[in-house]
Amino acid sequence: MNKPLLRPFKAPAGVYILHPDFVQGIIRQVALQNFDDVTRRVDWDAARAEIMQITHMLAEIASEDVRAEGGSEIEAEIHANEVYESLVAGATGIQ
Repeated sequence: MNKPLLRPFKAPAGVYILHPDFVQGIIRQVALQNFDDVTRRVDWDAARAEIMQITHMLAEIASEDVRAEGGSEIEAEIHANEVYESLVAGATGIQ
């Protein structure tokens, strides 16, 4: 039985893919961390900032990976953008 990827996955082409379950897990965890018991609400501004920080770190990993393999800056930027696109696709359930 195949298990969903619960971490970023590096495809054979070198692009990092964020499985929708991984993305949903990030969103749930960050929302839980930003839940206020008193008001019974999630601070979505803080959660959004944390999610973007996580995404930025994953994009940096993808970029540095390309550079370490001798890739160009353009290739590094493409791989970083793929992480952002993968996050959006995973958050909306389309991949």
